[in-house]
Amino acid sequence: MKKVFKEFAKSTLRKLGLLKWIRKVLYSRSKRSFLAAFEGVSHYEYKIRDRIAKFSVEDPYSASFVGYYLNSKVYEPEAVELLMQQLSPNDVFVDVGANIGYFTVVVGVCLPDTKIVAFEMGHENFRILERNIKLNGLTTVEMFEAAVADCSGTLFHQDSAVGSAVLKIMEENRDIDPDVVKVESVSLDDFFASKAKNPTFVKIDVEGAEMKVLQGMKKLLKSSSLKLLIEIHPRDLVGFSSSREEVLEYLKGFSFTIQSVPSNDRKNELVFAWK
Repeated sequence: MKKVFKEFAKSTLRKLGLLKWIRKVLYSRSKRSFLAAFEGVSHYEYKIRDRIAKFSVEDPYSASFVGYYLNSKVYEPEAVELLMQQLSPNDVFVDVGANIGYFTVVVGVCLPDTKIVAFEMGHENFRILERNIKLNGLTTVEMFEAAVADCSGTLFHQDSAVGSAVLKIMEENRDIDPDVVKVESVSLDDFFASKAKNPTFVKIDVEGAEMKVLQGMKKLLKSSSLKLLIEIHPRDLVGFSSSREEVLEYLKGFSFTIQSVPSNDRKNELVFAWK
């Protein structure tokens, strides 16, 4: 009964256009302690590999991310170390699902000669990403507010009021749900078709849409020099009629060697793929 009432309340608030606003207020209240910790401070200076990376702490999502993940420690050290080892000067690094730009900023600060292309479809996330790129004075980064998918066009997704990375692509109720928003989509094959240089390393963190990204880069996957770092979300893949096994078999079909990357910071599986 409690669950039924909760779903009814959510449905009613969504129809009235109030659900996202209420979620934002509740989220802000729950993160007051993080905001208080950074009161009067616009950004946090994060030391990594003897470099200083800066991250905005002006909103609840940024403050909680920095306070929880970055405070006096390296976030995802295994993934960071892998990127530092595998990327070379003048490589092209593509950050698919950049969120607020953690990996984009780290690569940009530590490897300033690397060309970076960052994609993020969440509007709130993208605004924070822009701030973080500007804070660090990164001039080799191209940013796109777009979903990377299996084809170029338009997608509909559940909007987030708080900058959350969990942005589900919606296929139903897109015309009647006020929380569903439209976003440009692009396949990596289409995007790089007109570019002078193809990517050398692609990081993918897309909350279950892994196969959509991979199916949109079939030409790029044939490259003998491409490397991939993919977060596999087994539960979320089900919502896209996919699975961990499908992702791995798809990569093997393009002759990739696959290795699991141990990580204490992630609840999902991180894999490194190369030829």
